[in-house]
Amino acid sequence: MLDFLRKEKINSYFRSNIGLIEVEEKRVLINGRYHTFDVEKPYAVASALIWKVPVVGSKQFKYVATIGIARQNPLVSTSYASLMDGIELSETKAYSDPSISVTCDTYEDVMKNVDIIVNALFVTPDDKFVFTEEEATDMLQTTGDAYAQKYPLDGIAFNIIKAFT
Repeated sequence: MLDFLRKEKINSYFRSNIGLIEVEEKRVLINGRYHTFDVEKPYAVASALIWKVPVVGSKQFKYVATIGIARQNPLVSTSYASLMDGIELSETKAYSDPSISVTCDTYEDVMKNVDIIVNALFVTPDDKFVFTEEEATDMLQTTGDAYAQKYPLDGIAFNIIKAFT
């Protein structure tokens, strides 16, 4: 049994695909005909916090990695997606609500496993796409107050609508 109350953070690690433009084809049915558009996939940032955790009742330690993932909000264009915001949110998620936890006996083992898991997260297919400015405007005009309907992109420009979720 591990004593998480006496854990010690020894390292942090992040991986991001910010700056890599991944374009995929999206088929859309418009007026009874299928059209194919090139669309961008949202950015993602995965952070791993590496902890040294004592084993209860002994002088041994285990190494635990908690991994948090922040994905870009599809309403926000890629120019508003900041790496620092993504790292901050993914580290917060890794600390408070991790997507994955890995426990190993040695530090080297936990780093190997974290690297494999984080790379696998970026390889898995995702069906979400970043909306164009027109699509985001249409989406924001249908939901919100009178100001948001008149100036739908102000929420993005003034960072009211967060770039990462």
